[in-house]
Amino acid sequence: MPQRLMLLDTASLYFRAFYGMPDTVRRPDGTPVNAVRGLLDMIARLSTDYQATHLVACWDDDWRPQWRVELVPTYKAHRVARAVPGGTDVEVVPEGLEAQRP
Repeated sequence: MPQRLMLLDTASLYFRAFYGMPDTVRRPDGTPVNAVRGLLDMIARLSTDYQATHLVACWDDDWRPQWRVELVPTYKAHRVARAVPGGTDVEVVPEGLEAQRP
């Protein structure tokens, strides 16, 4: 069997799962887990469909890198909660998603 490496843009899939799965997917204590469940479902499906033998889940903490903003000033501008001159802007994160980050 040939080796197949799969690289995932995990943050992108995480956001997609949050908005794609109903927020009724919750732990018994009521904490939403739709983003986590959706992400795991996507990883399982992708790795099965593409027969990945190795998987790397990448996560970029710099959600709006300055070099991209310089190239495209509107890059993710709709998600800026607060601009931080000379620093990293604060991102709008929905409450239900914030609860799932830990």
